[in-house]
Amino acid sequence: SIERVEALLEDLRALVLSKCVDYDPSDEALSICGFDLPPAAITVNYTSNTGSDETLSLTIGAQVLDGSGRYVRLGDSTTIYSLPTAALDPLMRVAANGLDIT
Repeated sequence: SIERVEALLEDLRALVLSKCVDYDPSDEALSICGFDLPPAAITVNYTSNTGSDETLSLTIGAQVLDGSGRYVRLGDSTTIYSLPTAALDPLMRVAANGLDIT
């Protein structure tokens, strides 16, 4: 339903990358952070305010060591950030259950 899509978009708008974990990670660091086989990836295609087609990609990796969130990467960048669990929970539910719009 359109309500589910709007809720998902609101969750995406609320994401704030508050911590950079590794600006230039090694292949080993990417593996340790769960990006070999990430549990979820989200890609949103949209039209910007200027009318150009844009893409937002978020790859979600393993849980951070203290359990407070997950490692994430934006687009093609290898930079690793962390996001709190509360911010990622709605997105992980969509990744696990899918989003069926009818």
